[in-house]
Amino acid sequence: MRIQSPVIIFHLLINLIILSYVYLIFKLKQDLLYPLLAFAANLGGGVFGLGAFLLMAILHPLFSVISTQAHIWFEGLFPEQNLSLFDQIMLRIQSRWDDYTKSHEASSFENLFKYGTISDKQKVLDTIAEGFNISYSPILQSALNDNQNVVRIQAAAILTKIDTEFDNKLKKLEKLHQDSPDDLVILLQLAEHTDLYATIGITDEVRSLEIASSAVFYYRKFLEVNKDQFVVWLAVARLLLFQNDYESFIEWYEKGKDQFKYLPSILNSWYLQALYKRKQINEMFWN
Repeated sequence: MRIQSPVIIFHLLINLIILSYVYLIFKLKQDLLYPLLAFAANLGGGVFGLGAFLLMAILHPLFSVISTQAHIWFEGLFPEQNLSLFDQIMLRIQSRWDDYTKSHEASSFENLFKYGTISDKQKVLDTIAEGFNISYSPILQSALNDNQNVVRIQAAAILTKIDTEFDNKLKKLEKLHQDSPDDLVILLQLAEHTDLYATIGITDEVRSLEIASSAVFYYRKFLEVNKDQFVVWLAVARLLLFQNDYESFIEWYEKGKDQFKYLPSILNSWYLQALYKRKQINEMFWN
C-alpha cells in the first residue's frame, strides 16, 4: 500500500526518532519516564500530543519550584492532632460516634464533669445544650449544685432553654388537640410529651407531679377509645406510681390484671410495693 500523505510520513518519522531515543536511553540504563511519555503522546496525539508533552516538560520544572508537593498539601488538609483524653471523649460524643449511655464511655463522660476543670465542665454543658436527652439529667443536676458559680449559671441557662422548648411544644400540641380533639395521634403525642418532661429528672418535685397528672389525664383519654393499648395502659401505671398515688395504682393494676392476660413481672413488684406503702400487708400475701 502506497503512502501518499506527507503528514502520515512525518508522524511515523517522528515516532521512529523518539523510539530510537527510547532505545538509546534504555541501553544507557537511564530514566525512561520522559522518553516513553513523549513517545506515547506523539503516537496517540500526533503533533498536538507531542506539543502538549513539550509544554508539560517546560512548565514542570517551573511549577516544581513555586508549588507545594501533593503529599504536603494533603497532609495540611488533615493535620495530626494530639488530643487529650478529655477532648477525645468529647469529640466522640459530639460527633455521635458513641452513645455514652450504652457504652463504656458512660462513666468517663460523667467523670469529665465530676473531676474536670471549670473549662471541662463548661464543654460538657455545651454538649448537653446542643442536644439534650434524658440520659444527661444526672449531669445537669450535678451542674445545678456545683460549687462554681459560673457552672451553676450555665446549667440554669440550659434548664431555662429546655423548659422554654418544652412549653413551646406543649402549646403547639395543645392547640392541635383543641382544633382536632378526635385525632388520637395528636392526643398520644401530647401525653408522651408531658410524660417525658415530668419524669426527665430536671424539674422540681411540685412541677413534675403537676405535669405527670396532665400526662395521666391525656393517656386515660386516649384509652377511652383504644382500651387494648397495653403500652399506654402501662404508662399510666408507671406515672401513678411516680406520683406516689398508691391507691389509684392498686385500683389500676387490678383492673388491668382482669383485662390483660399477661402482665410483666415488674408490675407485680410495683403492686407489692404499693400494697406495702398502703400498709395492706394481708393483701401482699393473698395476691
